[in-house]
Formats: sequence, structure tokens, C-alpha cells
Amino acid sequence: MLFAIGQRWLSESENALGLGIITALDQRTVTIYFPAADETRIYAAAQAPLSRIVFSKGETLSHQSGWQGEILDVQNMNGLLFYLVKNPQ
Repeated sequence: MLFAIGQRWLSESENALGLGIITALDQRTVTIYFPAADETRIYAAAQAPLSRIVFSKGETLSHQSGWQGEILDVQNMNGLLFYLVKNPQ
């Protein structure tokens, strides 16, 4: 797995934590903060039970503030994905 600070991941072993954000990493570990649970976990990078969240053009995203929007474009910059989303509001 290729990790970068700021990427969004889910814990396969603790789904209740919700969507996490990589906050730190080194050669052996990756640290992820899960805001919905206000929890931080440190995983062995080589064996982390994680799934990266990746969306595609044409999919619909739900924002935490309640609105939904269609993904118009996806750009990868140094391992981080940036989405151009059409906000209907």
C-alpha cells in the first residue's frame, strides 16, 4: 500500500470508526485519525487492515453538511485525490 498524509481510509477491522484521515507515517507505521469516533489508531504499514476510499467521475458524494453532488473530475496530486464536485445548491 502507498500511503500519504491526508488520504482517506476505512479500517476493515473496526468499521464503526468511520472514515479516517492519515495524519502521520513513517517506514513502519501509519497513524490515522477517525473524526466520527474521535479516535486515533496506529497500524503497521505493511499489514494495515485498511481500505482506501476512492470515488470516480460520475459518482454522487454526500457531504457531511448534508448536500450531495456529482463528481465532475478527479485529480491525483502526490497520492492525494481531489474531486471537482457539482454542488446543486
